[in-house]
Amino acid sequence: MANISLLKNGKEQVLMYGQPYRFSLELEMPESPVNEQLGMFMITMSCYTKDGKTVSTVSRSAMLHYRSSLLQILSTLVFSPMLLTGLSEQKQLIEVELFSDYKSDSYQPTIGAVIEIQSRRVQIYSAQLRIHAYFTGIRYLLYNFPLTSAVIGVASNFTFLSVIVLFSYLQFIWGGLWPPEQVRVQVMMGDTTRLQKRREEARRRMRTTASAPNLKYEKDQDAPADQPAETEQTEGALDTLGAISSLGESSPNEENHLNVPHVPEINTSDDAELEKRATQDTSLRQRHGPWMRL
Repeated sequence: MANISLLKNGKEQVLMYGQPYRFSLELEMPESPVNEQLGMFMITMSCYTKDGKTVSTVSRSAMLHYRSSLLQILSTLVFSPMLLTGLSEQKQLIEVELFSDYKSDSYQPTIGAVIEIQSRRVQIYSAQLRIHAYFTGIRYLLYNFPLTSAVIGVASNFTFLSVIVLFSYLQFIWGGLWPPEQVRVQVMMGDTTRLQKRREEARRRMRTTASAPNLKYEKDQDAPADQPAETEQTEGALDTLGAISSLGESSPNEENHLNVPHVPEINTSDDAELEKRATQDTSLRQRHGPWMRL
């Protein structure tokens, strides 16, 4: 019977949670008449927790490999020089698989195991418990091919960083891998009437600015009192230049005298300048380099 601790330095756990492990026991047994006559014997392994609770138990059988007496005589004659010098021995290495897929529980972690050989007559030179972890993916490559994985990892990282540095140099020093041509981008308006509305609104504002002086009305005191509604309508219509002209044509005989200040004529160059500004708003400025801004 053997009690094996599964803790590293008595503190850290060797088994990881959720990782499958394979437990196998290697027995080095001599080819003695006792072991040959013994036949099969049982090996039991029990895993326990920190509280001493057994969480898993398994039992396996084992025995020496059969060799006839003639084969033993021939083997002894062939390997007699090595047997005499001590370079070789008449023994067998028996491997017994105890657990093929053992996983430690996170709530009840395994901290040790008890191995028992259920035979008093068995003869053993030595015994070793081997724990093999089943890795998958990158961990499998790193564990089984460490040198190759190191070379590939360093080369890939160096290549990736070199490409990043090269593109950064071309972007910030030369202005890009392929410098863009001088292209004038025209911004298309979603609706053609939109620009027309903006022009009309701008013209209306310019006319309002030109007719900013307040209009003064002088009424004759002898005017009939039955025309207040017409006077109010006339005052509301005098807000624009078109209404003033229509008023002058429709009521030439009225005695209301209107002192209208001189209104400067709107120059057509203002409309041309307005159209030029509206056209400039629909285009983007071009500068050298990979980026363009409005």
